[in-house]
Amino acid sequence: MDKPLLSELRTWRGYWWPPGEEDKAMPGTLTYRPDEGLVLDLIGGWDTEIRQEVRPGVFAVMEGSRRWPVLHGLAENREITILDCLAPTPCLATSGRRKNRRSMS
Repeated sequence: MDKPLLSELRTWRGYWWPPGEEDKAMPGTLTYRPDEGLVLDLIGGWDTEIRQEVRPGVFAVMEGSRRWPVLHGLAENREITILDCLAPTPCLATSGRRKNRRSMS
């Protein structure tokens, strides 16, 4: 298999999950654009809200975006690890399905 060049647009379609949570794998596409970097678009996605327990059983939604230090993926028969993944926007509606967009800084 050819190694992708970082000067070219590239996409990987597969399944993505946080470490130890293979049962929460979501289908999606990882796209690399030389001018933007990496973006992971998930169909379905995970909860992106940051919550803090203010008293037992009561949670407040905090400002900001959730960050995943590591995400794993299996795309096109390749194991891929994404580092420092940030959920910049909650959910984007696409064809009646939830779609979460993640970017890597």
